[in-house]
Amino acid sequence: MIKNKIIHFIGIGGISMSGLAQYLSKYNNVQGSDIKYSEETKKLENLGVKIFIGHDKNNLQNIDLCVYNSAISVSNEELIFAKKNKIPLLERNQLLAQICNDFTNVIAISGTHGKTTTTAMLSKIFIDSEYSPTVHLGGFYKYIGGNFLAGKKDFFITEACEYKRNFLTLFPNFTIINNVELDHTDCYKNLQELYETFLQLIQQTKNKVFVFDDDKFIKRIKNYSNIITYGFKKNLNYCAYNIRKNNDYYIFDVLNDKKYLTTIKLNITGKYNIINALACISVCHYLNIPLSKIKSSLESFENVDRRFEFLEKINNSYIYRDYAHHPTEIKNLLSSCKELKFKNTIVYFQPHTYSRTIGLFYEFLHCFQDCDKLYLLPTYKARETEIIGGRSEDLFNELAKIKKNVYFINDFESCKSSIINNSYEKNLILLVGAGDIGELFNKKTSIK
Repeated sequence: MIKNKIIHFIGIGGISMSGLAQYLSKYNNVQGSDIKYSEETKKLENLGVKIFIGHDKNNLQNIDLCVYNSAISVSNEELIFAKKNKIPLLERNQLLAQICNDFTNVIAISGTHGKTTTTAMLSKIFIDSEYSPTVHLGGFYKYIGGNFLAGKKDFFITEACEYKRNFLTLFPNFTIINNVELDHTDCYKNLQELYETFLQLIQQTKNKVFVFDDDKFIKRIKNYSNIITYGFKKNLNYCAYNIRKNNDYYIFDVLNDKKYLTTIKLNITGKYNIINALACISVCHYLNIPLSKIKSSLESFENVDRRFEFLEKINNSYIYRDYAHHPTEIKNLLSSCKELKFKNTIVYFQPHTYSRTIGLFYEFLHCFQDCDKLYLLPTYKARETEIIGGRSEDLFNELAKIKKNVYFINDFESCKSSIINNSYEKNLILLVGAGDIGELFNKKTSIK
């Protein structure tokens, strides 16, 4: 355990970094910098963490340890200063690995899609079952009051991200692999490289790995002895079957090795959430958590922020926001929205990084079929510089050739005006993307 240190976080407002900073603030003098204030930095300030706005080498005075993540540029002034002055450095994933050593059992939730929702679901079951877990989450979850929950040392439930192979610093007791699909094309050349990374995570897991029945990936793990499978086929260890609808929500039965276990009625939309719930059922049933606890907890689960999150009704339309930024996530989101009773589904999409857009360009061209109008905003560049061919404008130019009602919007103010113009019919308006489109409109700042 890291104790009694003065620790500086570069980019402390990041959703993962802020959670780790919160954990270390119990035992250390923690401070950090970011480019702007946010809900995360405000919460940390309330815990006594000193926040600097802007990156400046003068922020790193008398520091024992500097923490940064793999998205921080090598040209960052603070990172350069720390290296030059030989201040001990830890990458975020290395720090997470060290924190894992403080716990008896680590449950890592991985996969291309659904990590945050699955982590939140699993955490809620453990909390409701009075296990008092410590939780590290990649989103804001009202049930735990944010993105981090300090609990006991028996169980640490954490997201495990594949970006730049970050999760390979972990040696968890249990791992969930919810799906494996090509993403982060700036650091994976192809799907084979991604498969190899997940296979390494399986080898590093000390006990059981719970894997969704993805035909392509699951064939590669048939010789591993620590695998528990889940999905929609009855020959799997855990199966969701007899799936049916009740208004906007799904009900499904659960089999364990072909024997009936229980019936679950979800309280959130989206068929893909059956997969997330089934992953949690598999882990919790294996760990002998009572079925009654699993069932009641899942059936009262409410989503994490920015996961099909209702914001407000404006005129006759309903505004939601969603974190979807991969073509498969967008396609699944729109497919579930199609089942809802709205006149039109109108999407405002902010692409997330140039490399993802160019690497999955074909998939982006074919994931918006189920929306009636599509508005593209400028790319959220995150850590990247502009790549011609991977810009939002490039995507718009090609989409306009094959889809009607596709528009390009230059800025948020124009976007707000467009939303108002589209709000007079009973429409579903979706703000989609992992960038700052989530801040365009929220429950604290009305668009009107």
